[in-house]
Amino acid sequence: MSDNNKFSPDLPPSHPSSEAKRWELSPQITATLKDSVLTISGQGAMPNFNLKNNDADYPWYFERLLATTVEITDGITGIGNFSFNEFHNLTTVSIPPSVVRIGKDAFAFCTRLVHVKIPPSVTILENGVFNGCENLVSVELPPSLTSIGESCFCDCTSLASIKIPETVTTIDDKAFYNCSALTSVNIPTTITKIGIYAFCRCGQLTSVEIPPSIQRIGIATFLKCSALKSVQLPPQLTSIDIDAFGECSSLTSIKIPDSVTSIGSGAFSECTSLASIELPPSIEKLGAFAFGRCLRLVSIEIPPLVKKLEQCCFMNCMSLTSVKIPDSVTEFGIMVFANCVNLTEIELPQTLTTIGYAAFSGCSNLTTINIPPSAIYFGLRIFHKCPNLRSIKIPGTIRWFTFYMPFEAGDPNIGPTIMCENMFSYEINFAEWK
Repeated sequence: MSDNNKFSPDLPPSHPSSEAKRWELSPQITATLKDSVLTISGQGAMPNFNLKNNDADYPWYFERLLATTVEITDGITGIGNFSFNEFHNLTTVSIPPSVVRIGKDAFAFCTRLVHVKIPPSVTILENGVFNGCENLVSVELPPSLTSIGESCFCDCTSLASIKIPETVTTIDDKAFYNCSALTSVNIPTTITKIGIYAFCRCGQLTSVEIPPSIQRIGIATFLKCSALKSVQLPPQLTSIDIDAFGECSSLTSIKIPDSVTSIGSGAFSECTSLASIELPPSIEKLGAFAFGRCLRLVSIEIPPLVKKLEQCCFMNCMSLTSVKIPDSVTEFGIMVFANCVNLTEIELPQTLTTIGYAAFSGCSNLTTINIPPSAIYFGLRIFHKCPNLRSIKIPGTIRWFTFYMPFEAGDPNIGPTIMCENMFSYEINFAEWK
């Protein structure tokens, strides 16, 4: 045993659990392991630990699998960082009302822990406190709690429900990430922040009501909540960030409040049951792939403040038949309507200047389209694999145009009906065009 072992264990790590083993964690605090019960007693706060493969940094590293019960006696005021991390056989823990702090990752990966009651003296659950407690079924949170830390209940895959007290103001990043059994959660009106990935991969969560105090739904907050059918957004919401509701495959409709100005990239991507969505006139930005692969979306009206449809914005919306685009839009990103196979026609705004690469590629039922005279840039493969496109009119304002690439190579249907009025310049690949 190293002479600098600050916890002074009385017995070697191989000592059986039926015989008591004792550690001095500080001059005022001792720990005793006997008959699978680890008892922490004394006065004051436990020290913070480092989970390393040596007992100088983590005194009971080799004994942690022997404990099935942790009893913390009254007088202990704090549970240190990593205190009971990876106690894989721990099933029961008793926390007295004298405890005011539970440190980060204190009970992380206690994979057999089933129930925990947090005393009312605790106001903050720090990062990762119960991270990876895969058999944790129930948690009693105190009415004094104000904050739930990052990854606090991450990967608690047996946690079916939780009641968040009205005193809580912050749910931090990944707080309930991959709580795959979570079916219901109340988000109190006191909450002012919901962190990124907070409820990501909560695959059994069916409904959620976001309180009016929330102004922003962060990155991937509800990503892959595949059972989510109902979402009530608050009236003061201004932004829905990247992947916020991505892959919510059971979501059928959603009403965006009039206060929202931005919908981030992938915000509703792969919401394969989403049939209708009403975008308010306040929206200024629709991010890339914002509604990509919304397979049941039938119609969409772009708000009047949007200037650009970002790349893949409605890509693979295979039921889309109606699109209304205001004159505020000047640019289509790449593949913006690619593979919208039921789109037969679309009226382009008279302000449109740029049509990006493969914008309508794979729109197999598109029959006719007129490019407005405002258009300047005509990207590659715009109408690639559009076999039913019979007529297209290209104005003389186009300054860049590759003739064979916008269409399916060898397509005999489109060639005779192209009208290039006073084309400034163009390129034709006669080897490909037949």
